Amino acid sequence: MTDAEIRALRPKDKPYKVRVERGLYIHVQPGGSRLWRFRYVGRDGVDHTLSLGDYPRVTLADARRKAQTAHNARRDGKDPAVLKAARSHTLEAVAREWFNIQRPRWKPHHAADVLARMEADAFPVIGKLLIDEVTAPDVLRVIRAIEPRSVDLARRMRQRLDAVFSYAIAAGYATQNPAAQITRAMAPMPNGKHRPALLDIDAARKMLREVEQQPAFPATKLCNRFLALTAVRPGEARFACWDEIQGDVWEIPAARMKMPRAHRVPLSKQALEVLTVMRPLSGKNGYIFGSSTNPNRPISENAINYLLNRNGFQGKHCAHGWRSLFSTHMNENPVDLGGVSTRDAVEHALAHAPNNAVAAAYNRGTLFEARRVLMQHWSDILLGGALPLADILTGPRR
Repeated sequence: MTDAEIRALRPKDKPYKVRVERGLYIHVQPGGSRLWRFRYVGRDGVDHTLSLGDYPRVTLADARRKAQTAHNARRDGKDPAVLKAARSHTLEAVAREWFNIQRPRWKPHHAADVLARMEADAFPVIGKLLIDEVTAPDVLRVIRAIEPRSVDLARRMRQRLDAVFSYAIAAGYATQNPAAQITRAMAPMPNGKHRPALLDIDAARKMLREVEQQPAFPATKLCNRFLALTAVRPGEARFACWDEIQGDVWEIPAARMKMPRAHRVPLSKQALEVLTVMRPLSGKNGYIFGSSTNPNRPISENAINYLLNRNGFQGKHCAHGWRSLFSTHMNENPVDLGGVSTRDAVEHALAHAPNNAVAAAYNRGTLFEARRVLMQHWSDILLGGALPLADILTGPRR
């Protein structure tokens, strides 16, 4: 039987069966659904029927492969129904099992990211499907929904699902890895290695004011402003916790830094004002910039980029672009830092690795005070004519 013949099957007043091959048949329901079934004689000498999923989600090729697996099990003296029961785990259940095994190997913020992305993008689409019945088109549906937002994020999701299916096969929950089959159907990575960034200070000021006037969750807009004022990496700002704020200094632990060493960020008056307005919103929670759906989790990985993209800045500026703007502007417009070069202070503000141990020690002394002056100067420049924080809090929300 061919795929075209299966597509041509039409419902009748009563259910009917169409034989495909050696015990495999398709059961056509009056409502139009077409269900794969496999009939075999069990070790008890009694006829048994195994459900293999519905067409077209389970393709003809998928059904034949499942039927062959059942044939092989019967030939080896095993009961296909028992084997299928051993694999009757949903994708979400197996993914969480895999996650709990992997979590001790990861930094906390990375583990939180992995689970949050699974819960946001994968589980709502395929989480309730049995792990052994998920097909390549199912996985591709997840990826296709992510690609318009971020090709890089989509590729990371495919890699994680690939790891989940590999684990499922090893654990006996599945016999195939559909995530490994879709790479050629995915969107290619964009050319170029540089993240988009506005490098003109006037254009950046205008952009900041525009996006802060648009409908969005206040924590997203305030995190974007805080990111711009501190020039840290987006992940470092997203996972900022209240217990890391010590007066006018933000102590980022080594576990969250790209370079595995703690980073002290001097907070300008404007950065402290952001924290002041966030305190009533999230002060009872761990994260400063909590999610709109779950305040015990940070805002999503791409929340700031979505905000920028929605308002016309896709390909022009991204969350990481604030670091480029800060570095470019301050290096082109050096300031008096009491004998410390602006270039050195900028590099330390960006938490780039110092060249040697002497430089690292120096960072904890004189350069910190120089950076305090630098970050205040930068904040004064950037927020010239900026929207008052009260307007962000009372402005339109999505």
